[in-house]
Amino acid sequence: MFKKIKFKQMAGVFAVILVSQSSFAVSPEVQGLEISQEVINRDTGWVDNTANMVMYLRNQHGDESLRELKIKTLEQKGDGDKSLTLFHQ
Repeated sequence: MFKKIKFKQMAGVFAVILVSQSSFAVSPEVQGLEISQEVINRDTGWVDNTANMVMYLRNQHGDESLRELKIKTLEQKGDGDKSLTLFHQ
């Protein structure tokens, strides 16, 4: 899910850059502000996300360790998004 969101965000930023450059000449400051505002607008409204994962760790001797974890993310307006990582094993 994160890969799809990131790809959409980057595609949106790329589109804003193309439109900004081809429509009319603007200062770099204004263009940068437009891009940052577009990224912020596209990153709002997803509310929360939970991901369950399994991580395999392998040392230089080939020994493996298993870690189960859950990552919870909550969108916050005006205070930045919050995330919590819980290791179960």
